[in-house]
Amino acid sequence: MRLRAHLTQLVVAALAPMVIVSAIALNKVRERHREAALASLQETARAASLLVERELVEVQTALRVLAVSQSLAEGDLERFHQKATAAMKGMPGWTILYDDQGRQLANTRVPWGMELPPRGVNVEQFGRILQEDRFHISSLAWAENVQRNVLLVEMPVRLGDRRFVLSHAILPEHINNTFIERSIPGSWVVALFDRDGITLARSHGAEQYVGKPAREDTRQAIRSGYSGVLRHVIRGEVEVYDVFVHSPLSGWTIAVGAPVSEIDSVVNQAALISGLGLLAAIVAATIAAWLIGRRVSRSVQGAVRSAATLGRGDLPEPPARSGVAEIDALHRTLQESGRMLALEKSQRRAAEAERNALLESEQQARREAERQNGAKDQFLAMLGHELRNPLAAITSAVEVLGIDGGGARGEGARTILARQVRHLERMVDDLLDVSRVMSGKVILDRQPLDLAATVSGCVATLKSTGRAERHVVTLSALRPVWVQADPVRIEQVVNNLLDNAVKYTPAGGSIRVEVRAEGVNALLCVQDSGVGIPAELQARIFEVFVQGERSLDRSQGGLGIGLALARRLARLHDGDVECRSDGADAGSSFTLRLPLAAAHQPVAGETRRPAPSCSVLLVDDHADARDMTLAMLENDGHRPRAAVDAEDAIRLALAERPDLALIDIGMPGTDGYALARAIRARPELAGIVLVALTGYGSPEDRARSSDAGFDLHMVKPLTRQKLDTACALLDRARPLASEA
Repeated sequence: MRLRAHLTQLVVAALAPMVIVSAIALNKVRERHREAALASLQETARAASLLVERELVEVQTALRVLAVSQSLAEGDLERFHQKATAAMKGMPGWTILYDDQGRQLANTRVPWGMELPPRGVNVEQFGRILQEDRFHISSLAWAENVQRNVLLVEMPVRLGDRRFVLSHAILPEHINNTFIERSIPGSWVVALFDRDGITLARSHGAEQYVGKPAREDTRQAIRSGYSGVLRHVIRGEVEVYDVFVHSPLSGWTIAVGAPVSEIDSVVNQAALISGLGLLAAIVAATIAAWLIGRRVSRSVQGAVRSAATLGRGDLPEPPARSGVAEIDALHRTLQESGRMLALEKSQRRAAEAERNALLESEQQARREAERQNGAKDQFLAMLGHELRNPLAAITSAVEVLGIDGGGARGEGARTILARQVRHLERMVDDLLDVSRVMSGKVILDRQPLDLAATVSGCVATLKSTGRAERHVVTLSALRPVWVQADPVRIEQVVNNLLDNAVKYTPAGGSIRVEVRAEGVNALLCVQDSGVGIPAELQARIFEVFVQGERSLDRSQGGLGIGLALARRLARLHDGDVECRSDGADAGSSFTLRLPLAAAHQPVAGETRRPAPSCSVLLVDDHADARDMTLAMLENDGHRPRAAVDAEDAIRLALAERPDLALIDIGMPGTDGYALARAIRARPELAGIVLVALTGYGSPEDRARSSDAGFDLHMVKPLTRQKLDTACALLDRARPLASEA
């Protein structure tokens, strides 16, 4: 065998292990890339499932709150309709209340008072919901009254011997919008299926697929509760990966699909590049072996010729020198193999790091969901406790009034009633305000405001109501500090900071309040000697529902939203609220910071004067509210007359020609808006000042009152201060005012 053949065998023997190892490495790289791509699909499916479950949990939470509402327990369906509308504000869909016969009692999709369908449910399914003490999340259902497919979250409610069903309807389009807002590749498809394999939502082609059954193999996976990956061909030619995630909360299935060609293209590209590199190395090694073999062969032939020359006695020519080139070629080959193996190892580490990152992201999302669910449960427990305390005091006070209505105990009971009702009103205001503030729906009415005067008034109210009777409250000497702010919202911030100090300062402790100007800012500092704030809690103290450690009796009370609401309102004013504490039992200090405004000089006679006596027409269908308002008007020296509906109101207005009309908006039949238009349409009643009384105070509600002809929009409950504001309109022109 010639030398070149031996060298060729040596090259082949050296390259064969490299080719085998490279082939194995390329196969591993392909598998890692494919696993990483499928893991990305699974993460997208889990994230989409969490989005859907979060929407359902929010709806369930709102339904639980409505189920224990006082208005439902008392059978006040109009007030329950208002509560349900407010509770579901910002959520998709509408809420329906059914009795145990399947008749609709209230529906937030239509205004209160409109006629509702006598029955809108499947009787057999409705009976099962009443028997089961749990939430029921429906498959895609056809709603006759709206002629559309909807998804229903339903909850049975038992109040004594009465049974109801609370149902919230969600349109599939809302879930479609949620999927579209997710940042996913355009070639991927996210779909949601119900328990029967019917398409509920789809990121692409929703109008074509929603309401239709999925493919048979997809439906089989859904029925079995399968969570994993399927590979199949769709439309007869496109091969795709489908990743399924089953939601135990709803029984629905999230599927994320991506073309196999897209997933495998990156894998094939990496394999092609590596294969071409390997082929180039083999060709180069073969050429090098051939060249080296030829050089060595020529050297041997030269030696033979030299020997022959010597045999003839001639002087041989100097033989050609031959280096050991084979060893150098072997080293280069080994180095090339080492470089390729290092590259494969680096790619493997990158794929492993990516997989670990995806796993950590999924675990973090799960921990966040569990934390939010725990915060929700904790908040519901706090809400139940906080509502029961004032309700228990109110119930006891009512019993005392029934026994000793005019005696000393009766007077004390009335004081308790007033204090606890104010406490409930503050809690309801905070609950509604924190939702509006966090969703950016609060509109500020900025005007020059003396922060020192506002703080002084809040401290005086705190002392007069007895909330700080066991504390030493010190108010530093105040000078006017002017800001441009909404008086109602700033007073709310100040009261929340003061209430927080009182709650967390034991009896006998001290609370120091100071207002001053510092540079371009106005500062309010509330410092207490209370229980302090642990270092680990200070970073989260302004989050919603976050409170310090609470004892079983919850002596501090509160819902955990006061500080969060205070900071958000301060930031809406371009300011902030900051917290400082040296730890447990070291007291705490909260500082409100607002931009200073130019000093404001009050106009002479600017202080409020008692309203003059006037004739008042009160229109309200609620007997208790009407009687109490009449008593307030008579005690203030006014001359009131009462009407229970629009027809009675028009008759009394024509007969009495009152100076002022207080009109409830939410009346059955003809509502307050229609009554105002009817009064404005009569020239003989043009001089009456019309005031709207309602439980809604958004800018849209105020604009609607203005369009109907009202001079003033007032949010219930009616107080003497609000009544003075209404009477003051008798002496001025009639632009629409606003009174919160």
